[in-house]
Amino acid sequence: MNREEKKALTKQKILSAATELYSEKGFVEVSIEEISKTAGIGKGTVFLHYGNQDKLMSAVINQLLTTFDEEMTKKNHEINSIEDYLFLHLTVLSHHEDLYFHFITQRLLLAQTVNAAYIGMQAAFSHHFQKSMEKELSLPLDVVFTSWIGMIHYYLENRDLFGGKGVIAANKDKWIMNYLVLLNEGGIKK
Repeated sequence: MNREEKKALTKQKILSAATELYSEKGFVEVSIEEISKTAGIGKGTVFLHYGNQDKLMSAVINQLLTTFDEEMTKKNHEINSIEDYLFLHLTVLSHHEDLYFHFITQRLLLAQTVNAAYIGMQAAFSHHFQKSMEKELSLPLDVVFTSWIGMIHYYLENRDLFGGKGVIAANKDKWIMNYLVLLNEGGIKK
């Protein structure tokens, strides 16, 4: 393995360790020291690759955004209805529920640069939402998207009241069915 490959591997180990710890404990509770220990490297190596914790947090969130975007793009040809989009959106989020939960509940405590990643993530969600739904909707797209993402965030932020971890996977069929009922009350073109 050459030097560049080793650097890339080390950087990925750091990113994986940070993702694991942020998913488990949240962003605020995790230190660089803990990340370096989990990755099996020195603290200085983390700083060498990422500069500071805010940049590492942004990298973790951007990786989540990239994963979501790739999944949505890869499966775009399979999305033939609003229901298909909603199902795929929740499926992708359910694979990263703990990380996303900690991010949306702690983001206002994080640096502005980390919050910029949040804006990028919501823009990506909205973009795919629009591409999937604009043909079927008669309601304003921003209202429909905000009500959808707001519902997801409400359940996640209060997941302790709705069965704890795994709330998305446990409830996605019910959420989709009821959300579509709400839209059918006047939101989907006839």
